[in-house]
Amino acid sequence: LGFDPMTIPAGEPAVSHETLIDLWGNPWAEQIAEAGAGPGDDLLLHVAGLHMHTLGVSAKLTLLRAGEDESCVVDIPRWDFHWQGGYELAAPLRLSPGDQLRLSCTWDNSAANQPILDGEQVEPIDVAWGEGTRDEMCLGVVALSRAP
Repeated sequence: LGFDPMTIPAGEPAVSHETLIDLWGNPWAEQIAEAGAGPGDDLLLHVAGLHMHTLGVSAKLTLLRAGEDESCVVDIPRWDFHWQGGYELAAPLRLSPGDQLRLSCTWDNSAANQPILDGEQVEPIDVAWGEGTRDEMCLGVVALSRAP
């Protein structure tokens, strides 16, 4: 989530983190340029997905436009680690410079939500960003193109 540490303290049943993503700002502007879009070009969002690990409870990607109500891009209110994928939008969503995406994730790190290893439920530990299954992530994945 951005560049801030994403800590999920041991024993906490509801921990949320969120970040705002400006696709025309750093570090995304360079990748957008590599796709052929300039700083003032609109983009089309075709596919959106979310990714967390086993402590995940819910995740949401929201579009924020200046002076307008926010709109949901993808919302998974009951996360399941074994059910992940991208969602193709019925029609591409036009993004303009100044628009932002908000990525929000919530986890349950309570004693009751811990994995069972070798037949016993493990004790909760402080969890941070990482690639291991006992670590956590909050990723928003999108497929974009330059708008005509």
